[in-house]
Amino acid sequence: MTPPKLQTTTHQGIPLVWSDIRTTYTGTLAFAVGMRDEAPRNAGISHLVEHLVMSQVGKVSIMHNAHTEDDRISFWAQGPEALVADFLQRVAESIRHLDRVTEDVVAEQRAVISAELGEGDELTGSGPLLERFGAHTLGMLDLGAPAHRSHTREAALAHARTWLHSGNAVLSFTAEPPPTLDVTLPTATPMPARAVIEPLAYRRHGWIAGGMLPVVLSMTLDTSDSEARFVSQGVLFRAMLDELRTRLHLIYSVDGFAARTGTDSAYIALVLDPKQPDIVPTAQAALAILRSLASDGPSADLLAEVATESRHQSANSEVQASYLLDAAHNWVRYGSTPVGLDIENPESVTPEAVRKVLADALQTLLVSLGDVDTDLDVDGMSEALGLPAAKEPEGHYAAMSGPAMFKAMMHPDVKVFDPKWFKGLKGSQLILDPTRLMFIVPDQGLLEIDWSHLALAGVCKDCGHWDLTDHDGRGLIIEPANWRGGDSIARALHEKVPAGARYQVNHPGPPAK
Repeated sequence: MTPPKLQTTTHQGIPLVWSDIRTTYTGTLAFAVGMRDEAPRNAGISHLVEHLVMSQVGKVSIMHNAHTEDDRISFWAQGPEALVADFLQRVAESIRHLDRVTEDVVAEQRAVISAELGEGDELTGSGPLLERFGAHTLGMLDLGAPAHRSHTREAALAHARTWLHSGNAVLSFTAEPPPTLDVTLPTATPMPARAVIEPLAYRRHGWIAGGMLPVVLSMTLDTSDSEARFVSQGVLFRAMLDELRTRLHLIYSVDGFAARTGTDSAYIALVLDPKQPDIVPTAQAALAILRSLASDGPSADLLAEVATESRHQSANSEVQASYLLDAAHNWVRYGSTPVGLDIENPESVTPEAVRKVLADALQTLLVSLGDVDTDLDVDGMSEALGLPAAKEPEGHYAAMSGPAMFKAMMHPDVKVFDPKWFKGLKGSQLILDPTRLMFIVPDQGLLEIDWSHLALAGVCKDCGHWDLTDHDGRGLIIEPANWRGGDSIARALHEKVPAGARYQVNHPGPPAK
């Protein structure tokens, strides 16, 4: 079955894409802004804007919804053409008059979002994206939106003015546009430069341990051949599943995350789920698969299998509708003129094309391991995986010799704190100086964070709990009440933590004594 073609036009200054897809008639208004475009302190602001827009739309009698994703905000409806057009027109009208929302409506929608996010909605997250990108771009997907309850009406309106206008929007339909369509958005305005998506300097290649997931292989697929990029991802997924699950029985599933990061590039992460004793063997086997594909390319049978699967998926109307949305979004965000529903000729991709894509990707590979049950030290693990450890740069104190650190601790501007008894912190120390803080945990090492590098600092007015996260995504929780000299710690935190990073949380702990 030949996939339907894409048709492009404009509607009142808004790019419009449609394709004749055999599904319930669907219309979407999307904006190329999402979680990856936010900063740590305003994480979740796109989600709040989405809710505020919908709060003014009124009752709708057909299937409809709105979503905030990593790279877009979408408003969609399914049903008769005239009703779909009416919904999109109401969304646009709400955006034009978003300044009508009151403080009470903003507070109401913040509460709705809190309920939507569920328990722990104010906690900072963690995961392989945060490990690799820090509290920037794709790392924001793992960080979450811990400060979302503090977002203001003014911040939401400013975000909407910046991103929700005709210069950052696209309309898409699963058939010809409704003849009654009349969507008018705010006039296009210059937008700020988008942050370049790139990993932390010390997380470009290698391996790390202590991750939240058992095994994650992440890499960049960089090629102007979109079909080779698509097929390479499918080959890697299928090869991992066949070998690690079917033949070796090390895993149950291969879960994947993919995000386009530029006109010719995509970031992918393959998440594997072995039991703890099998983490290292699974990582070794997965690396062997990837290296073999990067060296020799896929077999003709594997490539044909992936091409056939891709062909059948492309005939699915739900997949076609998803491709339509992606094509529309890529037109706005990357300037990629839509020409077809993603991959149209998978059979044209050669083994050499796949080999080249994966060989280049191998140079960007980062392997994240969970709680590893092994006697291997860092050098031993590097040898076992054939990868260098992606170590964090040594901090100010960590780079010192023992005697030098002892001397530094004696400086009058350096304050050393010990924990109270029975707080589960035996042997730990908290060190505060004018430039940084350091947390030492026996047998685990130390964490140093410069005050100026803090991106988020949630503080509970009731219990005094501080949740600190720096721009690299590293974090720690400090409860002054658990430390001797806790009042001095609290004063230092209030003095040193940048005001722009702070937000108030409602920590579920007991009030400070």
